[in-house]
Amino acid sequence: MKHQEKDLFALTHTTKQGYLRLFISLLITTSFLACVPESRTNESPASVSENIQAVENITIEQAVKLMEDESVVILDVRTQQEVDQGFIEGAKHIDFYAENFKEQIAALDTSATYLVYCRSGNRSGQASTIMTEDLNFKHVKNLLGGYQAWSKQ
Repeated sequence: MKHQEKDLFALTHTTKQGYLRLFISLLITTSFLACVPESRTNESPASVSENIQAVENITIEQAVKLMEDESVVILDVRTQQEVDQGFIEGAKHIDFYAENFKEQIAALDTSATYLVYCRSGNRSGQASTIMTEDLNFKHVKNLLGGYQAWSKQ
């Protein structure tokens, strides 16, 4: 009987080791798969990159040249207090900090070309990203250095 008990113990011990190895293998596999980026089955890599528009940061000189085209929309995203201290002529004002900022931006023509500026270029960079990535605007330019750089020229 002792021999049968020993064989039963050996089989049980071996089985437990097998289950443990299987569990560890599954754990490693699922951990690895969790790190792999989710694939987009409905979209090819080309269509994904076409949907994401890059914001172009431009200098004062490039902005001046761009503004020669009267169809370009100049968008000031500063606060009203900042606008009261000076602005680029012809700019449309939409306060970045307004509760309905995104809704106001969404009401604009997404196919137009926009020159976006703020005080230093930070908020306009964020606004430009919202416009291109969230709202699918096609042509958005961010003024480097913002109104501070503009007013020094």
